Amino acid sequence: MTTEQKIEVLEKDILQRTGRNYTSVRTNGRLGQEDASVSGAVYSAAMLSPKDSADLHRMAYGHARNTPFRVRIALTPNVSCTDGRVVSVATDMFDNPDLSAAQKIDIFTGLAVHEGSHLLYTDFNMMSRSGKRVVADLFNIIEDERIEMLTGEERPGLAGFLGCAKYYYFDRHSARMRGRSGSIGLSRPARLMNSILAMVRYPKALDMNDAREFADTLYDVREVILPFPKSCRDVLDAAERIYELIKAFFE
Repeated sequence: MTTEQKIEVLEKDILQRTGRNYTSVRTNGRLGQEDASVSGAVYSAAMLSPKDSADLHRMAYGHARNTPFRVRIALTPNVSCTDGRVVSVATDMFDNPDLSAAQKIDIFTGLAVHEGSHLLYTDFNMMSRSGKRVVADLFNIIEDERIEMLTGEERPGLAGFLGCAKYYYFDRHSARMRGRSGSIGLSRPARLMNSILAMVRYPKALDMNDAREFADTLYDVREVILPFPKSCRDVLDAAERIYELIKAFFE
């Protein structure tokens, strides 16, 4: 296969996701979750307008808590994560003047749903076995998509919130990067990792100059993750195999 043919394949959504903003969502049948969270995803505009920023924070917190996860939420400035017990959710979107109150609530809820999905589906012991930092980063990229696919399958009413968070952190970021002449200035390893991240999580964010430079390796990565891993053990195996591909590329 030529480089051009590989790039043509890489430009497409290799996971063939069915929802907006590269989210996976079950479209057949009903599981009783479609209406589980205040009229469903991306409908927060129906809520009353907050009186001030404190009221917006309270509204978003309550909205996120009202998802089926019933998670314990801690607020952080700009990092979302979980330690297996508490979900930490970033609040940086509240400071963005370009977003409406409804959009801020949807993004915040999407982050809470994502981290709550880790509590449901991620084997944290397996995650801790990922040894090398690069393997851990690759594990997290693939696992993030795996848990969102499971949430879209089992709780389709929450998929829209995941799409809002994805758009905010991937689509807007890639647009900003394009406005700064792409990923010029980043190291080659960083650009390759960003390319893998985009290919798995948000193909629209894939820089075509990087795709051309790393076409052979990215195509091999695609072969590793298809069919997509079904378990944390499979995710770790895939991350370790991709690490070997990256190491071989730079050697």
